[in-house]
Amino acid sequence: NVLARRNEVSAALQNLSAGPLEAVKFRIHGDFHLGQILIVQQDVCIVDFEGEPLRGALARNAKDTPLRDVAGMLRSISYAAAAAIQAIEQRLLTDPLRAEGLSLAGADFVSAVFMEAYDSKIAGSPAEIQDPETRRRIVSLKILGKALYEIRYEAEFRPGWIGFPVHGVLNFLDRMSHEQ
Repeated sequence: NVLARRNEVSAALQNLSAGPLEAVKFRIHGDFHLGQILIVQQDVCIVDFEGEPLRGALARNAKDTPLRDVAGMLRSISYAAAAAIQAIEQRLLTDPLRAEGLSLAGADFVSAVFMEAYDSKIAGSPAEIQDPETRRRIVSLKILGKALYEIRYEAEFRPGWIGFPVHGVLNFLDRMSHEQ
């Protein structure tokens, strides 16, 4: 569980935030996820720019890197994949490890497509981070931060969903340990 690995979480946060993490800051959505996107006919509309509910008004209105919204969407993709696989597992599969593997593979695929589209649209803008290592560290830091926030949110409002962000943090830590 996450509590047993809190030293790893702390080390990951320290490592990812060490050194310069220069990025242009903008007024961002602040709570960007799949539920904030409405598709009507041939148009896409992004809604609810109020920010994360547990953050205070000053924090919700603070400027940040757009990669924070990217991290929010990547976490949302992970949630959607985990929820879909959980539903499938309950109905069809008996092997939870196979289901988790399918969930991770699906989320990785959709996340890669999202990042490719983001990168193509952000290219050449002031928000583009040229250094790939800095960009990777910022995205990773924002993803971990978002997943930790989600644990708090789910514990308070939807305890039945707490497994999604807990697994997100654990999978994040596992991936970090394999990259080293």
